[in-house]
Amino acid sequence: EGLLSTDWGDHGHLQPLPISFPGYLASADFSWNVWEAAELMKDWSKATSRVSEAVNRLIMLDPDAKIGEALVLIADMYRLIGRTQIPNESALFKLLVLPNRKSTQVAKVVPGWHVTKQGVLAVQQALERVNELLSEASTSRAAEHAQTVHDPELARDELQWVADAMAIASKIGENCLHIRRPKCDLATFPRENATEIGKEMEALIAKFEALWLKRSRKGTGLKDSYQRLKHTLKVLQDGRAPEDKGLGGLVAESGYSILESVAQLFSSVTDDL
Repeated sequence: EGLLSTDWGDHGHLQPLPISFPGYLASADFSWNVWEAAELMKDWSKATSRVSEAVNRLIMLDPDAKIGEALVLIADMYRLIGRTQIPNESALFKLLVLPNRKSTQVAKVVPGWHVTKQGVLAVQQALERVNELLSEASTSRAAEHAQTVHDPELARDELQWVADAMAIASKIGENCLHIRRPKCDLATFPRENATEIGKEMEALIAKFEALWLKRSRKGTGLKDSYQRLKHTLKVLQDGRAPEDKGLGGLVAESGYSILESVAQLFSSVTDDL
């Protein structure tokens, strides 16, 4: 018997190391303090405050780092974007990374359900607070812990990248709502909007590669993640689907007919969502 904590994902590996800090610390805490953890889980705000404090004290080695609070806000962002969540996935991630490199459509996300106007606004407001915390975060011990797990400056830069990625995802979601279709197709975005998001995406990709190399080696993980982001950028820039869709593209475009039907059934109320 025991507890296994893992860090993994599909469709590339976009999450930098600090994203996993709360999970690692929470699992360690709950393993050693089972009954106290059970009581904490009855009050979510107390549980998240405990994790936030632990990140600052045990990993950032600075009680005033503010990295922990920013991490907790980021971790909850997936619950804000829509009125319901995609099981075991985040709509924000789906909005940023298309299902394959031949598709222009966002997978699984139904506008009006997995992304709403109120949800986009809530994410953008939460990101404002995240940006404030990161700008105020203490980096006084950066030189002492440069490029280690305790490096506050590197952690701040990595979390700023995540915040920027979520901001782009929320803008993509906002455009999905504006085009008022059961599926979100980036190729149908107004060119002015797509161009603006594309410029932000281009800067995001450049930062991603630079940050990756500060902790990890070059390899297939970097290449795969980089190419997925580049594909989203290309669709935003070109505004069209690749000529050769192939089997993967056809599957991606036809795999969610049930979700489409639900979206169409409730399309009359999406203005109020």
